[in-house]
Parts: sequence; structure tokens; C-alpha cells
Amino acid sequence: MISKYPSFKLELTTLEGELVWEFAPRKDVYSYPAIRAINEKHKIPNQQALKDVLSSFHQIEQWDLEQIQSFGSEACQNILPPKLIEELREYDEGYILFLVPPHAADIPFEFFFIPEKGFLCLIFQTSICINYVSQRNRYQQTINRNLRINRNHKFLIISNPDDDQTVIHNEVQEVKNFVKNNHFGTYSIATSNKEILCEEIIKNSIIHFASRSLDTGNRNESGWELSSSTIFNINNIEQMLYNTKKIPSLIFSNSCDAGLFGSSKHISGIAASFLKGGVENYIGPILKVNTQESLEFALLFYKYFFCNKSPVKALFLAKKEMLKRNPSSITP
Repeated sequence: MISKYPSFKLELTTLEGELVWEFAPRKDVYSYPAIRAINEKHKIPNQQALKDVLSSFHQIEQWDLEQIQSFGSEACQNILPPKLIEELREYDEGYILFLVPPHAADIPFEFFFIPEKGFLCLIFQTSICINYVSQRNRYQQTINRNLRINRNHKFLIISNPDDDQTVIHNEVQEVKNFVKNNHFGTYSIATSNKEILCEEIIKNSIIHFASRSLDTGNRNESGWELSSSTIFNINNIEQMLYNTKKIPSLIFSNSCDAGLFGSSKHISGIAASFLKGGVENYIGPILKVNTQESLEFALLFYKYFFCNKSPVKALFLAKKEMLKRNPSSITP
């Protein structure tokens, strides 16, 4: 009998010079993170597909929903093994953990489209982890599907003191009010002082960043914009986390491109820098975002998270509700 709620681990590895998926369907999701030995290996149908998907994905912001669906369908057929696609077609929900090497970290698996079923992100709860050894740990060991909000968690909201956009101020206030209405303590800070910011981040369990991110591919120039002249960059983030045992449990960086890993051997993205430092759960857009819609999405996420849902489940439910409100919101 097929489980109603399957859980899959898919690891992308290199075998004899070719990219290969190793995957193990798991029937008992409650045994996570205990995972059975990988029992199947399948070559990627199109070995060039990863590069093609990465290069074409950057155009997605100009596409309509039909074009995104076409892109997702082709990517799915070229990258996922046919047997896995057939397996996934049997389910209406579930969980997928993608373990990938650094050069594949920015593959938009969420937009993969299963014919006659839909987008992967609207059927399955998905997590992507980098199979990469860092000084602190392996990225795939940082994920924590069991995280739940509790009264011991401290909530910090960060913004740019130079930002005069009304919508940014609204985001800070609305998130702050939402947290308070759920009877949790919260604190907001607007500072361009990196030392103060580091001190505040490591004091808190849940971090919400409500300003601009920069992703230039340069470690010194990519990061959170704290002022017009100050970037809390990749090196700052990694140094802060490496030098402390107090690691935030969840970071929601609600800013453009903040979910990118930086597809290179050395990994330069904002998301990767936090995961590399040991942060268990990180949420950030992989595209440019509409500021008002991103605020609505953040509040939906927190609504479910504060109802004792895991971050992965809360993210999945927020995506589905956002799409009901506005079908075009698949892109933000």
C-alpha cells in the first residue's frame, strides 16, 4: 500500500564522470532524520540540463505562468529520472529533501512541473541542502524539520535606518505587531553598526530581515544592506557565526535574491553563508520580489509557524494560500 504522505531523499552525485541521482523512497516520515540506505541510482536523462536550466532561469521574471510551466516541465523531464517522476505522480502531498553539490545549489526545483499534477512546490514540501563540507559541519546536517515555535524563542526584526520606503516601515511594524499579538516578545533594530548587529543576532532565535539584499557574486559586496554605504557581507556573516555557539534557529531574509546560494565551488550566496555557519532553517526569495506581496507572504508564513507548524510545512501552506489569492504569485 502506498503511503499517503511519502518522504524522499534525493542526492545528486557524480559517478564515473556522469551526474547521478541516488534516492530512497521512505514510507515512515516520522523516523526523520533517520534515513534508510540509498537503494537506487539513476543517471540524469540530460547531462547538459543543469547548465541549461541555470542559464535560462534568470529570465523567469519576464515569463508568464504558461512559460514558467513549460520551463518547469522541460526541466523536470531532463533532470529527474523517469522512475522518480512516475513515483511522484502517485502522490498529492509529501516531503522531498534535495542534497546537491554547490554547482547545482541554485537549481529551482520548486518550479519543476510534473505533467497532469502541477508545480513541485505546490504538491510537496521541499528543502534543498548543499552537500558540502564546511569548517563547522556539512550543510545537509543543518536542516531541522522538527523546529517548532515556543516561548523561549526570541524574535528580532532588522531593517536599514536609511531606508525611507513606507512599505519597508510597514513590514517592520506589521511583523512586529503580528508577533506581539501571538504573545511572543519581539525587538526591532535599525542599525548600520555591524558589531551591534552581530551582538543582537546571536541573542535571538528567529531573525526577520526587512530591507534590501545585494548578490553580486563578490563576497565583500554581497549581503544585507545596512545603509547606503554599509553591507553586512558574506565574510561578516560567516565570521559572526563561526565565532559563536549561539546560532539562530530560523532566518527569514525577506529581500530580493536572498535565497540564492551562489552556484560556484566556493559558494558566495547569502543563503549559503548562513547555512554554512550552522543556521538550521533559512528562508529567502530566489527572485526579485514585489515588496507588498513579499510582506503578505511573510505574514502567511508566520501565521502557520505560530500555529505550531514546522518551517517547511508553514512555507508550503503559505505558498498554496498565496497562489489562491493571486495565481501569478507563483513567481515571488
